[in-house]
Amino acid sequence: MTSLNPASSIRFRTMIVVLWMVFLTACGSLPFYESQKDLDRSIKFYNNFFEGKLLDRSTMLVHRDKQEDFMLAAPDFMDRVTFFESKVVGVHLFKDGAPVPPDPGFLEGGFDEAEVILRYRLVVSPSNTLKTLVIHQKWILENGQWFVLPDLNAYLNPK
Repeated sequence: MTSLNPASSIRFRTMIVVLWMVFLTACGSLPFYESQKDLDRSIKFYNNFFEGKLLDRSTMLVHRDKQEDFMLAAPDFMDRVTFFESKVVGVHLFKDGAPVPPDPGFLEGGFDEAEVILRYRLVVSPSNTLKTLVIHQKWILENGQWFVLPDLNAYLNPK
């Protein structure tokens, strides 16, 4: 029968304590990554319905302060804009207006605003010219849910 020597037992206990501390530290950063996943899902959900001109469905993620303007502009938007291609080209994260690095590692993180930069290839009638347009979408986190503050006028009357 073999018995553990005292040095081996101490190493084993030390290793358990270190692994436990690493586990707790890693779990402490999970809300940041969950928030990133929630934002990513919201961006995809909103933009898929938005580009498919299913504005009644995409309205669910429009901030309540902008919903009325969004729905008033929707008929003109649906008649005039045709999407051919879209791509998210950048995301900037903010906490209380200050920039947040996209991957804080194991540090305390969190963010409550995001700016999503999208590049579109689209046609805005009455023109029949395919245009490239860069749009900056502002997203805010409110009560655990991400909402967009859309500006349909940016599509209809690009600068």
